[in-house]
Amino acid sequence: MTENLSNDILIGAKSISKFSGFPERTIYHLCAKGSFPHFKAGDLLCARKSTIINWIAQQEAV
Repeated sequence: MTENLSNDILIGAKSISKFSGFPERTIYHLCAKGSFPHFKAGDLLCARKSTIINWIAQQEAV
């Protein structure tokens, strides 16, 4: 389980940006608005790949 979890976690806006295709600045903006699925680990911005994929699918359905 730990191996799968470590493969699913993105740490930092740069990593989230590379995975999602959104510019890094947009990641910060969406997270600040509460519009993007993320969590904080101390000062680090983090997200799960699986959650981002589900969020994008939900956005497409709107």
